[in-house]
Amino acid sequence: MNSTEYFPFDKVSAFSKLDAAYSRQDAVLRSFYQFDPNTDGLKKATEARKNYPVNRNLLNEVLTNQYQNLSVSPLLQSNLEALLLENSFTLITAHQPCLFLGPLFTVYKILSTIKLSHQLNADQSDYRYVPVFILGAEDHDVEEINHLHLFGKKIVWETEQAGACGRFSLEGIDEVIAELKETLGGSVNAETLLTRVQNAFSGYRTYGQATRLFIHELFGEYGLVILDMDDSILKNEFKAIIYDEIFNETAQKYIVPIQENITKAGFKAATFVRPINFFYLGNGYRERIEREEENFRLQQSGQLFTPEEMAKEIDSSPEKFSPNVNVRPVYQEFSLPNVAYIGGGGELAYWLERKAHFEALNVFYPTLIRRDSVLLLDAGTAVKLEKTTLSTDIYFSDIDVIISYFLENNLKDHIEIDQEKAAIDSLLDLIVTKGSKADVTLKAAFEAEKIRILKTLEQLEGRIKRAEKQNNEVRINQIRQVKEKMFPDQQLQERHENFMSYYLKFGPGFFDTLLDHLDPLRSELKIIRLEG
Repeated sequence: MNSTEYFPFDKVSAFSKLDAAYSRQDAVLRSFYQFDPNTDGLKKATEARKNYPVNRNLLNEVLTNQYQNLSVSPLLQSNLEALLLENSFTLITAHQPCLFLGPLFTVYKILSTIKLSHQLNADQSDYRYVPVFILGAEDHDVEEINHLHLFGKKIVWETEQAGACGRFSLEGIDEVIAELKETLGGSVNAETLLTRVQNAFSGYRTYGQATRLFIHELFGEYGLVILDMDDSILKNEFKAIIYDEIFNETAQKYIVPIQENITKAGFKAATFVRPINFFYLGNGYRERIEREEENFRLQQSGQLFTPEEMAKEIDSSPEKFSPNVNVRPVYQEFSLPNVAYIGGGGELAYWLERKAHFEALNVFYPTLIRRDSVLLLDAGTAVKLEKTTLSTDIYFSDIDVIISYFLENNLKDHIEIDQEKAAIDSLLDLIVTKGSKADVTLKAAFEAEKIRILKTLEQLEGRIKRAEKQNNEVRINQIRQVKEKMFPDQQLQERHENFMSYYLKFGPGFFDTLLDHLDPLRSELKIIRLEG
């Protein structure tokens, strides 16, 4: 039977100080957010959200366009229709279009959002909560999205394309799919996965469209709405704020003072805020907009716009303007009837810097919910962990610390020389004292000799430990294997491994198993032991 262990974030060094502080609701952070990340806070957010209407008809138009020609489940169809109603609200998570979902945490983001919708919809009947995944298709950092790790292998999509990743063609993706096919093998679950990949990443779709379709095939049945905000209709509605940011540099005015206060509270600022926090989008490029005296300049090409030309460009072509990380949250909340953002520790760190910015723009500032962080232990790894006789949490330490702890506490034949070292140290102190009484000039020589002897003892102790390690090679190797499974390449498992290795073993039921164990309102590391 599957089981879950829970560990506070501050017990795991891989989580930041700020992440741990928010997860335990440290009072020092309370002024930086609006609503408590619990059921009561979400209810209050829902009531407050009513005062910030959005253009639901326009949102429906965009979603209708993006879902045309897609088969939708009854639950998804119901959710799409519900968004037209004033008593329905969204729960948002977001990520850039990583290759075949990239690391596991993308799945955890999605399922945390779906699980939160289940919890809230079960808790109250007056409102409807719809899970939404926003695809960050305008991101242009290719090296962040072009790879995945599977069975210890890094699979990379080599592409020379530039600009917004979601607009890329699928040139070269066939070679990646061929490599994926070879890696997955020929099981039934492998064939299912490969079919879904091939269905999504084929034809003349853009990379963003293909990623949307792949996520839809995996999670559409759960009612997940997927929205690509690289959309001319949504940008047109947003153009007043585009103008405000470019001409008035609003984000920097309100975010930087908050960052200073966060620094005073003992944490680090999460982002660098520029005077202008928009890029200019075109075919194959996404250029930062900078002010140059009275005019505006594109950072790479050097193209200049007068104020009049820039204002005209915003008005006539708002789809060419792409918000960076400092304004993207505003764009999301402006466009959807949202009450909560579900994100990882790094994301919530920059959201905590934004409240004053939202207030200045009269845009709703949502509840911030820490997505589930999960560490998966398959049955084989769980057996190895048991054989090492070590507690789960000791594996949060460095591997050398774990092995030393194991040798010192778990081996019956472990050789201790601490008492002998202490006795020799005392004896040498006595010799130094007596020698100094006989001839004070000998004191330095005696002390030097004492240091040499103690160093020799330390070297001998090290040789004993190395001998013990060799004598217990099997157990030590098991410890290393468990550590590598939990923290591959010394990273959190969720930030490294792809979901497919688990899907191969458990099939579509893998997502249902995760949903059973997730709880985004319980902000701790969840270690899930998977049986079978």
